[in-house]
Formats: sequence, C-alpha cells, structure tokens
Amino acid sequence: MKPWFWLLMVVPMTALATERWVEVSGSAQASVQVDKVHLQSRVEEVAGDPVEAKRLVDEKVAALLTLFRNENISKEQVDAGSLRVMPEYQYEDRNRTLVGYRASRSIGLDLDAGESGQWIALLLQHGVTELDNPAYWASNAKEQQQQLLVKAYEDAWAKAGLMAKASGNSLGEVLSMSEQRGAMPRPMMVMERGAADSSYQPGGQAISTTITLKVALED
Repeated sequence: MKPWFWLLMVVPMTALATERWVEVSGSAQASVQVDKVHLQSRVEEVAGDPVEAKRLVDEKVAALLTLFRNENISKEQVDAGSLRVMPEYQYEDRNRTLVGYRASRSIGLDLDAGESGQWIALLLQHGVTELDNPAYWASNAKEQQQQLLVKAYEDAWAKAGLMAKASGNSLGEVLSMSEQRGAMPRPMMVMERGAADSSYQPGGQAISTTITLKVALED
C-alpha cells in the first residue's frame, strides 16, 4: 500500500480524536391556569332480567341528555358511552348464584372549570351512580409548552456560551439536542355526595421543560 494512502486514513482519525464539545442543560418553568374540566360518570342498575336492567339505565340516561339540552350543553361536550349488560353473581363456598343483571353506561362531560361544582351536584341529583374525580386541564397548554421550549433552549445556549468563554473558546454548531418535559399533574377534588361547591375553582399548575444541548467548541 502506498504511503500517501496511509496519510488519508490517519488524518480523519486524528480529527475525530481532537473534536471538542460542551454539553449543557437549560430549563424553563411556568404556572398555567386550568380552565377546562372533564367529568366522567356512570349510570348503573341491577334487575332480574337484562331487558329490565337496560330499560332502567336507558331512562336515566335519557333524563340526563334532556338535562344537558335544557342547560344548553352542546353535543360536542357530551360523550355518551355504549351500554353494557353483564350477569351479576353472588359467590359463596366456591359456588356462584345468578342474582340478576347489571346494566351500565358511561357519560362524559366537558365544561369550563368553574362549572364543575354545579355539575357534580346536578349529575348526582339526576341518577348518576358513580362519579370519577374531575380531570382539569388548560386549553392553552400546548402554546405554553412551546414557549417554554424556546426559553429552555435559550437558557441552555447561554450556559454553553459562558462555559465556552471561560475556557477560551467560542461556540460552533449544535451537534445534538433533546427535550425532557416535566409532568403536569391534573388537580383532583374528592367530594362526598351532596357536598359539591359551585364556587370551587382549581388553581394554577406548574409545567416545566428541560433542553439538553451538545455544542461544538471552536478556537
């Protein structure tokens, strides 16, 4: 093999060995005011035969849908799940006895956050047998997260610049970047039946984003 070919092979390896870079993380936080709520409830009835169980549930669901229309709740705000009918058994000494049939149907409702207390009370008053904890969220969460992403990147770039300057270098191109979002827990309110407070309003939620940058260093 000719000597000049060896030289071509050695030069790239030497360049890789002298590559210099800095890796830093930048973060940004904000408090988001939640303004929407999802109420998930269920209507259940047990009867001696499946037809009767279905009829009882259908009556309650029809009454709820009428309530929604009277209160100017749009169809887009309501998610009426499919009906389920299952046999109900009583177990004793490894034996089971059929005691009836349980029919159930779920009802989901999307509202403004400030209406949660009022509607929790209305749902319980109109035949709902189970009600999950309210799930709150911010309608502008996506826009807020995008703004945090930019701020976290700027924070990371500023840190990289300081480290480069301290070491007598300048910043080159970004070699890699990654994002890690902080969890955004939904506030939950546990309520006893009949204890709904129409004045209840959830507070803000903390959201955060962290950006990790790997940036080349130049002389």
